[in-house]
Amino acid sequence: MAKQLLKCVTLIGATALAGCGGSPFILDEVANLETQDPNTQNSRFLFDPGRKLTMNSVVYDEDTDELVINNLPFDGPDGRYDFVRGQGGAGVYQSRVTATTGQIQHYAVYMSTDNIEAAAAGGRDWSDFGFTGAHLERHAFALPGGIGEYVYVGNYAGIRTLEDQSGLQITTGNAQLLLDILDFDNNGEVEGAIVGTIGPRTRTDSDGSSLSTLPSISLATVSFDPATGIFLDGAATTAAPDGNVRDAGTYEGVIAGSEGEDIGVMLVMTGTAEVQEVTYQVIEWEDTANGTSGSVFGLNGDNRDAIQAIVDSGGTVGFLTADFSEVPAGATTTLSTETEILTSDFNAQEVGVVITSQAPTP
Repeated sequence: MAKQLLKCVTLIGATALAGCGGSPFILDEVANLETQDPNTQNSRFLFDPGRKLTMNSVVYDEDTDELVINNLPFDGPDGRYDFVRGQGGAGVYQSRVTATTGQIQHYAVYMSTDNIEAAAAGGRDWSDFGFTGAHLERHAFALPGGIGEYVYVGNYAGIRTLEDQSGLQITTGNAQLLLDILDFDNNGEVEGAIVGTIGPRTRTDSDGSSLSTLPSISLATVSFDPATGIFLDGAATTAAPDGNVRDAGTYEGVIAGSEGEDIGVMLVMTGTAEVQEVTYQVIEWEDTANGTSGSVFGLNGDNRDAIQAIVDSGGTVGFLTADFSEVPAGATTTLSTETEILTSDFNAQEVGVVITSQAPTP
């Protein structure tokens, strides 16, 4: 298998070559990167070397339950990924690491039906988003016949990597797509409409430990090529608790099956890595005997850094109670709750795939 090489890779930490030692690898100048687009009508990739979307081949080995992936550097000379667990309707696979090969641990998610296969992959130990990719492969195509509007339901799985630090998360969620093959009218290039939602998403770290949930993904309306069933350049977004856009990116995909039974989607989006609305208790107190009053907050200067660290790690911050020991004895108290949105100062990128199947018509 042809593997591409980095011209210059700078290492952080003296132990970086010995299994990374927890230190991330910095992406630097890249030379001789394969730029030939691997996409065909039935095999689609999120392929953009300028954005380090470089994966250009995925093969599932049914006999060994392994994935063979090409064009992700330092994932092992054979590019073989072993099954490690099931998660949210997808298989999670891990690249092979030895003392001298596969020095950057990679993970992949994989799903399939009789009509379509989907995979996404990325590396855990890059200091930025790293080299990643997503893939759809279908085995047949025709538009569905019949009533013209259809509901598709299924699963989503993604690989989420972090900016300015190592780390990798596996994301999963339920997915629903709507297909209308009658509207919009054919303009000579595209027709129909597809729209969808994913999630809310659950997530784990690479080892499978649970992290806080992530918001749903909205897939804006896009039309498809009626000759190929391919759709491109849809907008994928998520919303923060205040209603503003948190993640933004694009999605594309294919209609699959001899009767259009399935739809597959690939997406890539970037946004603030951690956003969490923290709820905390407030004690308003008044000591009439001494003519004093004050407030005690569950989120305060003493614990703010620790709470921010939990948010940055993807952990869930529970309800923060205020410390009644700070209230003078004999004072009257009034309790209330307040919320504050805490965000990380670093971003995350997610590449993911969806496989959905047509829901039965009532």
